[in-house]
Amino acid sequence: MKFSTSIRAAVVCALAFGGCVCDRHTPDGGFVLDAVAPSPVVAGVRAKVALKGAGFRVSVRSDLGAKTVTSDSISASAGPADLQSPVLRDDGLIDAVVPDTLEPGVWPVSLSIGGTAAGGTPALEVVAPIELALHAPADLASGESGALVLDVSSRAPTQVHVSLESQGVAPDGLAGISGLSLLSSLEADQTISLTASLDSLRSAAGGDTSIDVAVRWTLGPQTGVVHESAPLRALGQPALSASLDAPTEIEAGADVPFSAALTGPSSMAMGNVSAAFSAGGAAALANDPSTSGFALAAGAGMPFQGSLHGVSAGVTSLRFVARATAERGDAPPPLELSRDVIVRAGPLPVLASLSLPGQVEVGVPAVLHLQARNDGDVALTGAHVTVSATDGL
Repeated sequence: MKFSTSIRAAVVCALAFGGCVCDRHTPDGGFVLDAVAPSPVVAGVRAKVALKGAGFRVSVRSDLGAKTVTSDSISASAGPADLQSPVLRDDGLIDAVVPDTLEPGVWPVSLSIGGTAAGGTPALEVVAPIELALHAPADLASGESGALVLDVSSRAPTQVHVSLESQGVAPDGLAGISGLSLLSSLEADQTISLTASLDSLRSAAGGDTSIDVAVRWTLGPQTGVVHESAPLRALGQPALSASLDAPTEIEAGADVPFSAALTGPSSMAMGNVSAAFSAGGAAALANDPSTSGFALAAGAGMPFQGSLHGVSAGVTSLRFVARATAERGDAPPPLELSRDVIVRAGPLPVLASLSLPGQVEVGVPAVLHLQARNDGDVALTGAHVTVSATDGL
């Protein structure tokens, strides 16, 4: 059987390129590149991808005299790298290979057939061959240590070399990491969990911090660093607050009330709380509100009412000492307040002497001599004397 030249060219085309159109160029309206799959792919290894779209056609030409067959060239690229070995499949997709030199990132993909560019530039994501997950407590009390867990997972089809690049808490002076170490490699699809200690550095004020861990990976011709971070609230040293209201002066023999209040820190509850009041020397506690063994919720307060008795003239001090333990971390330092109190002997006016004449005449004024003194230790104001007589005087 003999075929004409045109028929034989068509047969060669059909045998060599299933699904192609011989001696036809891209149809009017061009062709469109819609997507790249799979995406993402792993950096450092060659990955096969499929370019998906519409209107992909390759023109094939035969020269029977020269006994040659030529077709439109296919080229594709992702960012700065050419995709290798692009081939049009029977189902209309184009297979290509992502080189192992393409770095992690999101890269636009372009396609050209026979020198004509396809419409559309879908993205191809290239990811590092490892991923990190960091698990840390939300906050850390002063003097407290917590567990820091780092999960390192491989998503590469082959072994990945890894090393700990850096670890730390910023800003400095609030918390630190200790005991974190890493294996030298991960097998394909392996996940490891590493546990370290997250330690408070007992900052007085505390503050918001960020934990950061970086792991270096090496696969094929590429190397890179993956970071993972987590927030941490470093609590400052807990502190009790209190007030003490007492008179500055009292009189000997008198009972005078005083009041006090104790408040816990807002960051956490307090336990084993004690409040002790004392006075000595010139005064004593007539009503002692001291107590112990109670608890304070975070930010809660406790009022106290007592009274002070003046014993003798002099100067004394009313003292209030509070102690507690914290539900987490360091206990607050003891809190002490004091107020100086003056005890007065009291205003005690005394009639020192009274002088009267032995006899007086009727109708003649008599002279009365009166002397008074103040034996107290405060000045008297508004004093007055009343004199009265009976039986004819």
